[in-house]
Amino acid sequence: MIAEAFYLTGDIEKYGSGLIRIRKEIKEYPTMKMEFGEIQSGFLLTLRYTKQKISVRENEEVNVGVDVGVNVGVKTLLIFIENNPGTNALAMEKQFKVTQRTIERWIKTLREENKIEFKGVPKTGGYWKINTNVE
Repeated sequence: MIAEAFYLTGDIEKYGSGLIRIRKEIKEYPTMKMEFGEIQSGFLLTLRYTKQKISVRENEEVNVGVDVGVNVGVKTLLIFIENNPGTNALAMEKQFKVTQRTIERWIKTLREENKIEFKGVPKTGGYWKINTNVE
């Protein structure tokens, strides 16, 4: 009913055709893949970009992909902590929908890079971004 209201007011041109149009566009790009997956509250659509192989061993390509994925998660977590100072690991797990172990790895990376610090006691404390722009 909400979609129909947007359609009737002219805020959207069509409804129910988005995924079909995305799938058609992706066919023109052989390095793009669209994957569907189920999550607790519905489904997840993932768009993946794969590099063209240029005489590189597959193992190296996989490592690059994993490194990029980890770095994106770490950077996103840093931004999240900056915008939500004092956040604890449990809240981060819920926000990013990843395992506790993944959050712990990301936190460890940020702590080793001296970008965040933990303040407070273990049960009620949280993580804060370290201000590196102090003169």
